[in-house]
This record gives sequence, structure tokens and C-alpha cells, in this order.
Amino acid sequence: RFFNCAVPVYSCNLKCSYCFVGQKDLSNRKDLNATLSPELIKQAFTTERTRGRALINLCGMGETLIPAEMIDIIRGLLENGQFVSVVTNCTLTNKIMQLCEMEKQYKDRLFIKCSFHYEELIRTNLLDVFFDNVQWLRENKISYILNQKNKNAKQKCKTNTQMYLS
Repeated sequence: RFFNCAVPVYSCNLKCSYCFVGQKDLSNRKDLNATLSPELIKQAFTTERTRGRALINLCGMGETLIPAEMIDIIRGLLENGQFVSVVTNCTLTNKIMQLCEMEKQYKDRLFIKCSFHYEELIRTNLLDVFFDNVQWLRENKISYILNQKNKNAKQKCKTNTQMYLS
């Protein structure tokens, strides 16, 4: 089974020119911490309720890992025996480190989709942070993919990946 969950977080630490989050004032929206608790989400996604193990994809309207509760939510889903995929811009080092500190049994069922926003990473001087965090995922044996949809950035992604991760 697959559950694609839109995480209600409307803030982001990046301001990509092509993203609606950076272009709209969404400050009146309620982020995750005002809506659902980690314990409630954990109860909603037990293997009994999902009729066995499931793959749960978590993707925010903004940066998925910003809410303080996000690591607890991910941990709770993993404790339930679920597989968890998280979409992130991979620039929040403290959150990446918390994922890397999880027990092996949880890291084995965790998959991180690292969104590669090349122009914004250059503009904000976060390219090194991004690849350092990807390296942490790699060293801690957490499955990941570098995801970028901008055709113009494909070669830059390939070149930087070879340079940073070889």
C-alpha cells in the first residue's frame, strides 16, 4: 500500500523563483504544529489500520522538515513498522542529523528524496550544506535520491554530485 501525504507546512527556508511558496504570502495558513500531533498521526498509520506495512510519502507544501514535530512523526511511523519517504531540500542539517541518529532498523525503512534546487542553493550559499547533508545520509546508510526537475540544472546536478560525492 502507498499513502501520499501532503504535510501542511507552508514555510520554507528557500525562496525558489519557480515555487508558489516563495511567491505567495501564506503566513495566514496553519502549519502542522497547529493541526495534528505526532501521536495522533502514529495512531492513524498502524499496520492494522493500513492493512499491513505501507509506504508513506511525506511532502510539505513548503519544506517538509521545518515543523518541530516532523522527526517525531517520522519516528512514530517507523516504530509502527511502516516504510517512510520524505521529500526535503536537504538543507536543515539538524533535522538530517536527527534522522541519521535513528536506530538501524528505522533507517533501513527510511528513504529521503533530496530536492536539488541548484540556483537557490548557489544564491543562499547552501550548496556545500546540501551535499554535506547528502553525505551524512550516505554514510549512515539511509536510502536517498537527488531529485531535480529543472532541465537546465541536470548537468550541474551531475557535475556537483560527481565532485562532492565521489
